[in-house]
Amino acid sequence: ALQRIVELLVQAELKIQGKRMTSHPFIVNLGMMLRQSEMEKRYTKPITSGVAFQEAKILRKAARYARYAAAAYQNDKKSISSYVGNLRTEDIRHVTDNTLVMTPGYFVAIDTEFDDIVLTIRGAGRAAEALADAVSPKEP
Repeated sequence: ALQRIVELLVQAELKIQGKRMTSHPFIVNLGMMLRQSEMEKRYTKPITSGVAFQEAKILRKAARYARYAAAAYQNDKKSISSYVGNLRTEDIRHVTDNTLVMTPGYFVAIDTEFDDIVLTIRGAGRAAEALADAVSPKEP
C-alpha cells in the first residue's frame, strides 16, 4: 500500500513540476522528517499522537527546507532561487559548484520568510558520487 502511495505522489509531482525534481516526493521527505522527530521525542506531545496539531508554521517550514535540500542539486543562484521559491538571488550568498571532484556541492542563503541562515549540502546523487564521498578526506 505504501508503494502505491509513493507511486501516486511521484505521478502528482510529474504532473505539477513536469519532471522529477527529487528522488523522493516532498511529502515522503516530510514524512521522514516527522518520523525522525517522533523517534527523537522532540515534542512532548508527538504530532502523530492523535491530538490535533495546531503548529502549521512548523509544517510550512519543513516543506520549505525540503525544497532547499532538493535545490542543492542546482548549480547557480537563479536555478536555486526558482526551485526554492520566494527566494531572491541576492539572498543566496554563496554557491559551490557540485561538479568538482571530492567536493560536495553546497550553498548558503538567507531565508527572509523564516529569518534563518540556511546551509544546504548536497548528498550523493549517483553511485559514483557516493564512492567519491566515501574516499574523500574527512577534514579540510
